[in-house]
Amino acid sequence: MARPERPLPSTPGPERDFAGALRDLRRTAGSMSYRRMALEAHFSPAHLARAADGRALPRWEVTRAYVQACGGVVDEWHVRWCAARDAVRARALADAESVPVPASTGGG
Repeated sequence: MARPERPLPSTPGPERDFAGALRDLRRTAGSMSYRRMALEAHFSPAHLARAADGRALPRWEVTRAYVQACGGVVDEWHVRWCAARDAVRARALADAESVPVPASTGGG
């Protein structure tokens, strides 16, 4: 029997939400093991498991393979992935803008 997946991160964010949706897709597809998915997806079980761990947004290529292995609609998932990617970028930009820039020490 396959070991259970780790819980998703407790911190909300687009990575966690997207991973949760991937997990739902996998459950809907019959909860096949990542080892079995890997045969169809041509990515390692570890790559596929990381795609749904919620710690980072997976690359599109991995997402597409995951979705195809689960029988999902790739075009719909591409739209979802792009939205998640944009949300991750927007958060990173907002975080970068909120970090104070150190004052120049001069030294002229």
